[in-house]
Amino acid sequence: MKSMKILGYCMITPFLAFSQNEETKLTVQVSQTIYMDLFSNHGSLINSTTLELGADFQKKNGDIYLYFTYGFNTSFLYRGHFLGGAFEYHFLKNQKKVRPYFGVSVITEVATNYKGGFLGEDSFLTNDSHIHTSAGNNISSFNSSGFYQSMPFLGSFSVGCDFRLMKDLHLNLSVGLALQKLKYKYLEWEDHEDYREILKGTPVKSMMFSYVNPRLGLSYAFSFKKKEKI
Repeated sequence: MKSMKILGYCMITPFLAFSQNEETKLTVQVSQTIYMDLFSNHGSLINSTTLELGADFQKKNGDIYLYFTYGFNTSFLYRGHFLGGAFEYHFLKNQKKVRPYFGVSVITEVATNYKGGFLGEDSFLTNDSHIHTSAGNNISSFNSSGFYQSMPFLGSFSVGCDFRLMKDLHLNLSVGLALQKLKYKYLEWEDHEDYREILKGTPVKSMMFSYVNPRLGLSYAFSFKKKEKI
C-alpha cells in the first residue's frame, strides 16, 4: 500500500503543479544513453545520442519539462534515426544545486541503414554474416538467420539527479529501465537458393527486449521574461 501511495504521488504531483506556474522557458538538451541488455547473456549494447527541444514549466516546488526528441542510435553495423517525445519532472525549486527527478521517453525509428540486415540467431546482435548450420552427419546443410526490419518502439522510465552548474545550465545523471520492440524476419535456406527472393514473402515477426539505460545529459534554458529596469 505504501508503494502505491508513493507511485500515485509521483504521477499526480506534476499535473497539480501546472496550477502554480511561475515562468516558462525554451529548453535544449543533449544527452548520451547506453542501453545495456543485462537480463540475458547476450550482452547487446545500443548507443544513443539525443537532441531534445522543448519547454521548461517552472513551478514553486518543481519543474515540468516536455521535449520533442531526435535520437541517433548505433549498434555494431546498425544505424538508426528516431523521433519521439519525453516528459520529465524535477522536484524542488529550480535554484537548488541538486534535485531528484524522473522521466519517461518514447521514440520510434524513422530511418535506418540496416533494413534486411543479418541478425544473430538468438541474441539479435547485428553482424555481417549469416549463421551456417549443418544437419547432423548428413552432407546437406542449410543457412539460417534473422533479418532486421524495424524498431517501432523504444521507451524508458528513468530516475536521477539534476545538478545546477550555473544559471539555466544543468547536468542530468539518471538510470532507468527500457523496453524495445524489434521487428524481424526469420529464414532458413540452402546454398543454391536466393534468400533475398524468399525473404520477400516471409512474414514479419516481433520480439521485445529489456535494457538498463544509464544516461548523461546537459540542458540549457532560454528565458523570454523581460528583465526589469532599475
